[in-house]
Amino acid sequence: MLRPRLPRRLDTAIPDLELVPLGEGDAEELFALTTANRAHLRRWLPWIDDVRSVADTAAHVRNGLELRRLGLRMDYTVRLRGRMIGSIAYHLLQPAHRFGVIGYWLALEATGHGYMTAAVRRLVEHGFVDLALNRIELRVAVGNCASQKICARLGFKEEGVLREAEWLHDHFVDLRVNALLRSEWVTGNG
Repeated sequence: MLRPRLPRRLDTAIPDLELVPLGEGDAEELFALTTANRAHLRRWLPWIDDVRSVADTAAHVRNGLELRRLGLRMDYTVRLRGRMIGSIAYHLLQPAHRFGVIGYWLALEATGHGYMTAAVRRLVEHGFVDLALNRIELRVAVGNCASQKICARLGFKEEGVLREAEWLHDHFVDLRVNALLRSEWVTGNG
């Protein structure tokens, strides 16, 4: 079974935009960014209402670090000129199957500049090159056009819809499965 290496800082194609491994010291800044963007994030992220304090965020960080230690998850902060503007992760890693699922979010003020496309592109490259993954998925709520455009830009193929796969506050949403295989990946695509 493959075990992911310890995460390292990942530069992107956009100057001053980098992915920095999430650490325990990030809880306060992450909570503040989440709180400032609560209304924006609530549209697509089911966990947002469960984050009510720095302690909630700190527990999330500790859980992510334990899953990283086990080789099952890898979280990063997205930073522009050192300032946190979002989060991206392999929320699920299955090293034995060389498979990973990426999830992400971005502060409202940082949207529309190509930052998340660059961040996802870099994490995909990291997955195929450094983690030896064969398959990477993005599961996007049907109706989340911005995330679906990222999938299309990066060459992910739509494979189908998981019906009522996620509980979003007061209703189920369908998730569109988008996947990219190592054999389909082209360095610097998009």
